[in-house]
Formats: sequence, C-alpha cells, structure tokens
Amino acid sequence: LNLRHKLSTSPEILTLAATRAYNSYNLALALHYCHVLYEIDPLCSKAAHIQIATLTGLGHKRPLFRLAHALVDADPKSAMAWYAVGCYYYTCGRFDLAQRHLCRATRLDERSAECWVAFGCAFASCDENDQANACFRAAQRLHSGSHYPMLYMGMEHLRTNNIPLAGHFLSSARSMGKSDPLCCNELGVWAYRKKEWPEAVNWFVLALRLYMGKS
Repeated sequence: LNLRHKLSTSPEILTLAATRAYNSYNLALALHYCHVLYEIDPLCSKAAHIQIATLTGLGHKRPLFRLAHALVDADPKSAMAWYAVGCYYYTCGRFDLAQRHLCRATRLDERSAECWVAFGCAFASCDENDQANACFRAAQRLHSGSHYPMLYMGMEHLRTNNIPLAGHFLSSARSMGKSDPLCCNELGVWAYRKKEWPEAVNWFVLALRLYMGKS
C-alpha cells in the first residue's frame, strides 16, 4: 500500500497496521505505528483506542499521561479521554483511581466494550471478582462477536481458581478466536492447574506456534 498507493501517512491505514500488530502481540511494532500516527494527528479519534491500549500494555506512563491530558483538554466530555486517564492510573498501579475514571468513561459511553473490559481489569487487580465479571459480561453483550470478553472472563475465573468455569469460558473464547495465541496459553495454564501435563504442553506449544506465525 505504501509503494503503490502512497498511503504510509494515512491515519486509517496506520490505525489498521497498529491494530494488527497489537492483536499479534507485537507491541513494539504497534508502538512504532502509534508514534507515526501521533506525529500526523495527535488526537485522531479512530486511532485513540489502539494508542491507549499499546501504551498501557507496554507500561509507558509518561506518553500515556500526555495523551490522556491532550484528550481531556480537547474534549472533557469524551469517554475516550477518561478511558485514557483510567488506563494511565491502571498503569501506575492506582487501581482505585483507575476504577473511578473508567466508571466515568462507561457512563459517558455505555456501548464502549473497551471501556468495560478496562473497568473489569481494574476491579480484578483489586481482587473484586464479582464486579470484574459484571464488567466483562457487559462487554460481551456489547461485542458478542469478539472472543476477548470471554477470554477475560476465563482468565478471571482462572485467577480465582474456579477451574470448571475457567475452562468453559476459555474454550468458548478459543472457539471464537482460533488464531489468538493467548487463548491457547490460558488453556495451557488451565490444564496445568488440573495437573494434566501432556494437555498443558500441547496448548503451550500451540500458543508458541501461533505467536511465531507457524500455524
């Protein structure tokens, strides 16, 4: 696309490239595209979610703070702005403040699955299992075609050692997101917790193959 159509500076194309890299767990490449995007359009609404997610995943506090500050200054009534603020506090380990701002984000945009998932992660980090799963269920209702809410519910049940429910949700996530290595990795952890060593090894090997692009 860059050579044929000269789209290397298109925010839409860069957003898609960053999203693809992020979904492949190549956060360094996703960050590269996010940097290019930020230079072109710091407040690109289509790219904000992936920029925030990438910076949060990498734990880059200062760039996330600057982005959140810019988004709030640009539109203090934007759910995206308070989502960014919540993610910043989540990265800092201030989960109480993260919950407060992510709650505000979900009130401003009740249909944002990303906000609900982040809200759930903030609750999970405080060992508030019921509230976390309530948030993940809200995300699942809003984005029923995505495997991520199921995956997060499975991971939360795995965290609290609810092995049967963890297996149910992780298997459902795997059936919807067959190319996601994280699903296989978490199923490997699930099998390990059950002391089913050969099955755990198979899941971990499959996760590695998917991550390396060999399957």
